Amino acid sequence: AAIRAAFEALLAGGRLAATPERVRRVETLGAAVHNVLERIELHTDEGPQRAWVVATNVYLKTAQGWRLVAHHASPGRSEVAEVTVPGQLLH
Repeated sequence: AAIRAAFEALLAGGRLAATPERVRRVETLGAAVHNVLERIELHTDEGPQRAWVVATNVYLKTAQGWRLVAHHASPGRSEVAEVTVPGQLLH
């Protein structure tokens, strides 16, 4: 509850906005992993400031619905390379 209240207070004033730019999802019956490139904009007296965040969120489906069980975020940039190698598996 405290974490939710802190985020609501942070976003309530309209000075800070987070917009997903690119979302990659892996979903199963009871779990999901989302990798997200987010554009963060902060409206300051000097004008808008922009930053990028690369985040990973892990969700589990529980009796109470989907719950976020892990979150990691790092500074990023708008140009994120797509890394794919045809014919290769992770495992």
